[in-house]
Amino acid sequence: MEDAPWWKNPSTRDRLKGYRYALHRGGIPVDETLIEVGNHGLRDAERATRKLMEQPDRPTAIFNFSDEMAMSCLAALHSMGYRIPDDISVMGFDDIPYAEYCHPALTTVSQPMAEIGIECMELLPQLKGKEMDACNRILPHRLMVRNSTGPTLSAMSPALAGRSQS
Repeated sequence: MEDAPWWKNPSTRDRLKGYRYALHRGGIPVDETLIEVGNHGLRDAERATRKLMEQPDRPTAIFNFSDEMAMSCLAALHSMGYRIPDDISVMGFDDIPYAEYCHPALTTVSQPMAEIGIECMELLPQLKGKEMDACNRILPHRLMVRNSTGPTLSAMSPALAGRSQS
């Protein structure tokens, strides 16, 4: 079964909306060239990572819409010779059990999975004949800061910004 296009997935739309909102709140303009879309697949994440890193003004951080995508991003960056987080930070979303065990341990947004399941079961009767967005609930999330994020060496010392990747 083929994945639905990303724009049909409410959580993907909400994560993109949250990304844009966070940049806006931080006074950072949204650069559309830094947004790559896919269907949460590992190959999509690898392709997007490589495309982002080929840009002349490459990013210093990559936020992935899932931990699995972030792990694929980490693998692609490692294969290109980048050191995480010295050269670039990587972040995921979900806090799956493997997130703290990959290398480096993944910074991610932790979702209350058990509570999400309970809410879904309670909302199920209300969904009959309605769009999913009509029964939207936002549950508390937590940022789990681990070793995949931090200031890049180039941000700490402008003299290091021009060094080659090896």
